[in-house]
Amino acid sequence: MPADFGEIMDRTWERSYGAHFKQEVPDVIKLADYRHSWLQVREDLLERLGRGYSPSPAQIINFPKSELHFRPIARMNPLDQVVYESLIYYLAPKIEKSLSKNVCSDRWDIERSQIRRPVSAWLEMRREIYQSHRKNPAYSLGRIDVSSFFESIQIKVLVSRLRASIDEPWVLANLSSFLEYFSALNGVRGIPQGPPASGIIANVYLLPIDSYLTQRGVEYWRFSDDITLLGDSLDGLRQVVRDVARLLSSMGMALAPQKSKVVNWADVESELEGAEKDAINYGIATGDPRVGEKLEAIFDDSIKHKNDRDTRYSLTRLKTLNSDYAVASVLDQLVNSPHMVGHFLTYLRAFYGSDIEDRLIATIEEGGLKHDDYAESQILLTFLRKSTRRSKRIRTLSLEILSDLDRQGYVREFAARLVGKHCDLSDGDTLLGLYSSEPDRRVARAIIVAIHEAGQVSRQKLLAAIFQKEENPYLLLYMESRPAKIPIP
Repeated sequence: MPADFGEIMDRTWERSYGAHFKQEVPDVIKLADYRHSWLQVREDLLERLGRGYSPSPAQIINFPKSELHFRPIARMNPLDQVVYESLIYYLAPKIEKSLSKNVCSDRWDIERSQIRRPVSAWLEMRREIYQSHRKNPAYSLGRIDVSSFFESIQIKVLVSRLRASIDEPWVLANLSSFLEYFSALNGVRGIPQGPPASGIIANVYLLPIDSYLTQRGVEYWRFSDDITLLGDSLDGLRQVVRDVARLLSSMGMALAPQKSKVVNWADVESELEGAEKDAINYGIATGDPRVGEKLEAIFDDSIKHKNDRDTRYSLTRLKTLNSDYAVASVLDQLVNSPHMVGHFLTYLRAFYGSDIEDRLIATIEEGGLKHDDYAESQILLTFLRKSTRRSKRIRTLSLEILSDLDRQGYVREFAARLVGKHCDLSDGDTLLGLYSSEPDRRVARAIIVAIHEAGQVSRQKLLAAIFQKEENPYLLLYMESRPAKIPIP
């Protein structure tokens, strides 16, 4: 084991803790039990790495990409994620040196020892593409997108490419073992989607594509598997896309046909959506009062024609303007567009009040999202973050969800905390009974926290229940510390 690996793990832990709330499904107590005992956790993880680390089963969450498509997100055990990302972050400075300047995603800031912010990197890339197009308005544009990119990465090939340029046998052996075990344990292909570090090693897998495009002298930008090309010949770009398709096929991958295309120079401005939205962004920055009406029109049109991209665009900027124009329409769309619930709730949280809360409660009570686990979890998470009043309706629906073993575990975790926060006088014993028979360790952890927050079970009885299951020594230590306030995810 490298002498400085423990330091990398410390930095990874702080980074994971600080950014955990940004994850698609954050930890139900914001990692408070692991943070309380981090020095012991660290020692235990290093010891396990020394004898061969085996990750726990992950929750595979079908994260909605569109109305009909999902992306399988791996919600790892938090300690497994720290180990996984520490291994990659140890390699990151050397990986960074192997990447072309045309690769814009998941770049490693060597001076700050962290990944560069993805949103900033995306916007900077978009600006460069716009600038290049305006400099060469007669150029045509090509789009290349890989179908199921992360799932199609072959672990042995990826590790082989890493070994070809990086001499870190202990780190690479542990990373290879982790990935192979993780894939077999969870029945998934490729590398885990969800952890930010995965994008760093995914960049390595497409190095042959970067080499080909560089040799061809094509002007291009790559953001993970999303590649934009500009060139003075429409036929030339078509040939490049065909060549990339053949290269990808040799790597066990394929183009996403609905996203890969070549666009004639006359249609590039429309493809980049530059003019109108640039004007709106400028209007927001300068305080132009007419911008609101333009955004409202884009939003209305996007709902009418089910244009998810424009819906996201307009809601983000209406929120920036503190405009509640879209609140009623968004509430009406929750059940019809469950794949957009995450974006809808980000907007609604800015204007949260009793009216919105009542509509969200009714949405779950009426069962409209019962089969959309991610959407339902996001509404429960909104109650946790925004609800300031004790609600019998929230308590009742949450207890029903918690008691339903057919519901996904991560949904039931949030439900458990809501029962603790909105409890009735008899809920302490009810929760204790549910804990004793709960098969899911993460849900059991959330129930213990709910019992603590409900304040109806003696401390001695609570600690005895944790000790009897012998599942989480860090949770026991945390509860023994008598936390006055447990963080909200």
